[in-house]
Amino acid sequence: MADDMNATPPRSINDHGHYETRNVKRSNDVKGTTPLRSSYYQKNDNEFLIDNPQIISRRNGPIQSKDYGPSNRNARTKSPPSFERLDNAPSMMIPRSSEESHLHQHRNRISHPSSSTLSSYFQEEREQALRDYKVTIEYKHLKSHAPGGVYLIPSMDSLRNFNGVIFVRRGPFTNGIFKFRLSLPPKYNDTNMWPSIIFTSRVYNPYVNEKTGELDVQSAYPTWDPSRHYLVTVLTYLKKIFYSKNFTDAKANPAARDLAEKDPQAYKKNVENCVHESQKKVYVNEKGSTARFTEEEVAHRVLRDLLKHHIRSENQVTKQTVLAQIEKARKV
Repeated sequence: MADDMNATPPRSINDHGHYETRNVKRSNDVKGTTPLRSSYYQKNDNEFLIDNPQIISRRNGPIQSKDYGPSNRNARTKSPPSFERLDNAPSMMIPRSSEESHLHQHRNRISHPSSSTLSSYFQEEREQALRDYKVTIEYKHLKSHAPGGVYLIPSMDSLRNFNGVIFVRRGPFTNGIFKFRLSLPPKYNDTNMWPSIIFTSRVYNPYVNEKTGELDVQSAYPTWDPSRHYLVTVLTYLKKIFYSKNFTDAKANPAARDLAEKDPQAYKKNVENCVHESQKKVYVNEKGSTARFTEEEVAHRVLRDLLKHHIRSENQVTKQTVLAQIEKARKV
């Protein structure tokens, strides 16, 4: 046994293309690893000579172990607690602990989502893109079908947020200028996905919540059907509330509704105050709003006079003509 302990371990390659022996160190610092089951000779306190009962082979994944013969029965059978790789033994690696293997599998699940998850994700993306496309089509439709006196301008931060204004030309709210925000939910163009309209100007009306300024859309349309209801639908309803004379179905402002029925003169007085307030605050623009008003300047009056002088009829209105008059007004 002494001769075997002092002999140089053989380094020949067997029929399977692997070394017959391995030089490894014992390490008490490597925790959770499984020691290699093999017969060995203890050379000294820090090194072992592993005979050829177990061959370490590398494949397209973790290191695998295969037995190609019985272990040396004449050698000691006690295994060291753990092993670590030597620089001169490139094929010898530490087996993964159970915790490391679990972490590795968890990372693979995160890095490589299942095909069903990807399919669901892309399906949702396609549906959302279709909804957004429908919003752009509806807005384009407003160019020729928007109610008279109602203007809607997209915001700069989102496709689904708009700033608007309505100019009331007759009825109890005559000469009123009321600003509002229109917002669409993310799944607008699905059933019961109502648009939201909130007035930023004070509006005294039975269909408008006096505290929040929100127009009661759901009472007018209990079921929102995307095949029948569009942006032009809710804007038409917005205009209608300023001309309505019957408020029996109004729920947003019960006090205004009751006052209109019991004391029409008092109701009319409150409406007139509301109109005057909207005119006074017309130049007070909400931060970030795309519907902005500025006071008239000299260039504005000059442009108005030039347009009246050079454009006698609607047939003469062209983009080039208007831009030419704007350029003249800037030089004043």
